Amino acid sequence: MLAFTIDLGYIYTLDSQLQRSVDAAALAGAGSLVDGEEEAGDTVVEYLVRNPVGRNVVITDNEKLTDEIEHFLEAHGDDLEVKLGHWDPDTGIFSESSDLPSTVSVKMTYPNNPLFFA
Repeated sequence: MLAFTIDLGYIYTLDSQLQRSVDAAALAGAGSLVDGEEEAGDTVVEYLVRNPVGRNVVITDNEKLTDEIEHFLEAHGDDLEVKLGHWDPDTGIFSESSDLPSTVSVKMTYPNNPLFFA
């Protein structure tokens, strides 16, 4: 039971860290939409790298950041979904659109989280 409890607590910790990272990336991506859709996508990936899940490493060197972005896309490119579109605050519905998008939707999963005991 102790092993199960520790692993379950770690899973919830990783989930909350992933949510924090995705929220930061979506906000940064939406803020950079004024620079273009490609820049918004690049900003999303940069913020996902700068807000890592499962480790506390701050990347300050831009050369290392480029390497980390490449490594991140190799490892998690299939687990990341970035959509541009519009958010309707009345209905709470996001609609994907490439016609002057005003919002960025980011979804990310980590399918192979390491566990301690299981």
